[in-house]
Amino acid sequence: NNTINKWDKELIQRAWHEKNIMFALVSGRFRAGLTSIADEMQIPCILSCFNGNYVEWQGAVINDVSIDLRIVKDIISLIEEAGLVPVVFDKDTYYVNSHTKWYDKMHSVFNIQGHIASWFSFYTQWHCNNHSVYKVLARDADDNKLRAFEKKLKSLQYPGIETFRSASSILEVLPAGTTKANTLDHLSRYLKIDKTRIMCFGDYMNDYDMIKKCPHGVAMGNALNEVKEVAWYVTRTNDECGIAHALEKFVFFSA
Repeated sequence: NNTINKWDKELIQRAWHEKNIMFALVSGRFRAGLTSIADEMQIPCILSCFNGNYVEWQGAVINDVSIDLRIVKDIISLIEEAGLVPVVFDKDTYYVNSHTKWYDKMHSVFNIQGHIASWFSFYTQWHCNNHSVYKVLARDADDNKLRAFEKKLKSLQYPGIETFRSASSILEVLPAGTTKANTLDHLSRYLKIDKTRIMCFGDYMNDYDMIKKCPHGVAMGNALNEVKEVAWYVTRTNDECGIAHALEKFVFFSA
């Protein structure tokens, strides 16, 4: 329900204050969609946005990879030709060419007003200021339409992009090589922390590589079976404070 469980929050805070364990929000969301969560946590948070394309820690940029604007233009055209709704993200906001239910949904989730104008006007503006675009979404309520489009896009072997589903109504298009697993490498290298000392949590296919690669990859109890199969440990569901349960067991060593 777009909220943080009290016990999850308390134990994440304890891990920071009592054991100096850093906390990273690793998400497909844009930065502005994560800062409100970070603020609610009331501790310093690493922000890993767009599934790892942009990583930031206390103002220092650890990783920054955007999509070539020429590719963005082509992908938007392909999305529209397939009868789907494109949504484009830069670091802190999103862009659409008409007001739809998908715009209203994002506005309600993030409480951030996006930009609505023609794609031509956006392209002109972006090229003039060398704007960075980090992610393009194809959205539709019809799961079969999205699957068909994903198959077509992959068959085209379009250079420089990566595609995957992050929800039944969302197909994400990101720079090639994008995976949350890369965040493990970025943070391990930048913070000089061995990956064996990192624990991560996830539930959907955009978490799969990260959970599989992390020595202590934890799948939520509500995770997809594919994610649970590669996890080091399966905790309780998100509604049952699965993060806090795992932290209590493995960080604070409670019975």
